[in-house]
Amino acid sequence: MELSESGTLTFSNMAQIMEFARIMSMSRVAIPKHLRDDPGACLAVCIQASEWQFSPFAVANKSYSVNDRLAYEAQLINAVILRRAPIKGRFDVEYVGNGPKRQCKVTAHPSDCGKPLEYLSPEIGLIKVKNSPLWTSDPDQQLFYYSSRALCRRHFPDVILGVYTQDELAEESGEMREV
Repeated sequence: MELSESGTLTFSNMAQIMEFARIMSMSRVAIPKHLRDDPGACLAVCIQASEWQFSPFAVANKSYSVNDRLAYEAQLINAVILRRAPIKGRFDVEYVGNGPKRQCKVTAHPSDCGKPLEYLSPEIGLIKVKNSPLWTSDPDQQLFYYSSRALCRRHFPDVILGVYTQDELAEESGEMREV
């Protein structure tokens, strides 16, 4: 195992990741409760962190267990998008409307010099699942996370394939819903 130039861990093989995950699962206060004494869940986090070139502990501390599935904070998913999506720079963000009619428009500039890609969120009052406290304390921030994730799922699904936020997994609670 080595440290890269940016300071992230670099694993040479799967055995190293598995051993690191085993030790990580015993880290007590360094990881959230849902990962403690669970080397398999820690392995999933370590593999994701390795793919994203982030610290396994940073990824672990942005993870949750929702409906018996591993989920990640919107902040982490946004960081992954900024690191891995084929875009130049950061998103352009614009808010329109107020209160329950508030919306967020996110624009990304593809690195292949294509035309800018835009996503306009639904009105905040129409978004049903709002599990993050940011929906109350900082709704613009959470609406930005929602919009940047949706833009990425639409235009770059490979970037966050199989990775979900608390809100997305709460929508999949198993209850029947109208589609």
